Amino acid sequence: MATAFSAERALSDAFIAAKRETEAASEFVRVSGSDGGRFALTGRGDVNTYALFAELFANLARQRAGVIVPTGIATDATTAPFFASLVAQQRLASLYSFKEIRALFQATDDLPPKNWAIQKKSLFS
Repeated sequence: MATAFSAERALSDAFIAAKRETEAASEFVRVSGSDGGRFALTGRGDVNTYALFAELFANLARQRAGVIVPTGIATDATTAPFFASLVAQQRLASLYSFKEIRALFQATDDLPPKNWAIQKKSLFS
């Protein structure tokens, strides 16, 4: 009985620590640009790490560069200020949106291999 209790306690402690870390990270990325925040355009609303990555990449890139991120970077409400900034500064050379990204980048697929073959066939046939 003591072992089960200590295992539950360890699981609870791990959950509390992970929750605290996530909440701290969320607070960090939401610091406004006027207060010295790093993610002035994407650290809002339902924050996605791809949006934070894209903003950081855009801030670090000195010349033309490419980055692959979900289409939501151009279509999501929370990333609208960032995308508008890219357009206004004429930093966007092109945008490609793929209906099914897993067909091109298999490593991003979380489906079992047998389902992948069926999906792949239906996408390109």
